[in-house]
Amino acid sequence: MGWSWLGVYACALVILPQSALEQLSRYSVEYPMVFRVANARTGTASHCGVLEFSAREGQAFVPGWLMETLALEAGDFVTVSNAVLPRGALIKIQPQSPAFLDITDPRAVLEFTLRQFTTLSPGDCFWINYLDEVHRVRVLSTEPGAAGILVVETDLNVDFAPPVGYQEPSARAGKSVAGSVV
Repeated sequence: MGWSWLGVYACALVILPQSALEQLSRYSVEYPMVFRVANARTGTASHCGVLEFSAREGQAFVPGWLMETLALEAGDFVTVSNAVLPRGALIKIQPQSPAFLDITDPRAVLEFTLRQFTTLSPGDCFWINYLDEVHRVRVLSTEPGAAGILVVETDLNVDFAPPVGYQEPSARAGKSVAGSVV
């Protein structure tokens, strides 16, 4: 199925036309429904779930983070196909800025954000909105699926790579001057 992209919205899932659901209902589709979305121009691809089947015929709504990951522009054509991915066990991610470390509890914020996703694939760069700031986080690898994993209804272990641009504080800055107390 190929559709033209119509708009960016703040969600982790695509919105497809009713005809997609009608086509899928003729087959035994595994749930949750997972789709491979590919940029028809470049061939880059990722995976995602579906929010609903209410888009106009010939159009699909794609989240902004997925548009950025796939290098899509308004009006580009996407190819959407049903996919099956394994439940995830491990994901390795890398914040794209040291500002991510300013988040009070990054694991809690990440856990909350991941609840909005059905799948994640290596190369995805999803967004975390925290205190009016957008933090980009790139997926470096997923296990057991090299193409991607389901992140719903699973106990997912997360491994953090140092943020892009992060520099360890110097050893000298962390030392205090020793003195005697009388």
